[in-house]
Amino acid sequence: MARLALGVLLVEKGQFREGYAELFDAEAVFQREDQAHWRGIALTYLGRIQHEAGERGLALARYAEARACIEEADVRRAKGIILLFTGALHLEERSLDTAEACLREALEIVRETCPDHEGLALALLAVLLALRGAEDDAERTFDRAESALSRYSRPLFTALLTVLRGVSVESLDSELQLAADVRLACRLRAMMSHAPSASSVVFAVDASWFRVGTQEEVKLGRRKALKSLLLALVTARQRKPGAGLTIAELIRAGWPGERMLPHAGSERVYAAIATLRRLGLRNVLEQHEDGYRISASVRALWASEHQD
Repeated sequence: MARLALGVLLVEKGQFREGYAELFDAEAVFQREDQAHWRGIALTYLGRIQHEAGERGLALARYAEARACIEEADVRRAKGIILLFTGALHLEERSLDTAEACLREALEIVRETCPDHEGLALALLAVLLALRGAEDDAERTFDRAESALSRYSRPLFTALLTVLRGVSVESLDSELQLAADVRLACRLRAMMSHAPSASSVVFAVDASWFRVGTQEEVKLGRRKALKSLLLALVTARQRKPGAGLTIAELIRAGWPGERMLPHAGSERVYAAIATLRRLGLRNVLEQHEDGYRISASVRALWASEHQD
């Protein structure tokens, strides 16, 4: 228990290497002694370390294992916290539907079991709203987060909220600047700050190029699979706002008639979506159920519909 407590404290302070050693040893003991509750907490913070290291796939797997342990032990407080961490990771992955489901369930749980975490849950929900382009709703939710945090002494959560609202991290105490929650806040704030300057995206009728807001036109050139996949997504959106395509549908759109193993097809879609996001559609393409879609907060136009 002492190693678990020390490991959690070290992670919160941003001392990940030292925290990992303590948590790794504690988790092994809890597993050997079949202590599901405490093992779940150790796994949660081991996942938090991998999250901060950028190993998001491994972190998600660690969070899932932690949640299974915590649900086995039926400890709602711990479940609320793991849902907060999982939701934050999905925000960074721009899996906004999944993030929202995690964060709303977490909010309900922490209000009942650990109300000092309510402000954190509300702050992360405000980020979600901002990433969807609902700036007014985001600001109101940030206000609610600030009100909730004012009832408790949680310097880390308060620092996280301060950074999310645009205050420079350099204005914080040096110890807080290194904290895991503040590092997360800096990354989320950067995502919010790099949202398109306009809420519209113009696409060529064959998806051979696109333009986000007032930014420069991005041409896809000879990238046939990218163009086909993007054309399918825009077409689905034009037919029904909010509609998306499943992984299987995207495989058929990007590589029609080509036979491949399901895993290989999923990897191709993931790589294609990552490329499109990197080219400028990071705040436009979002995960939807078991596939992807163009964000409902974005106005998608064909070039023939757009007039400069």
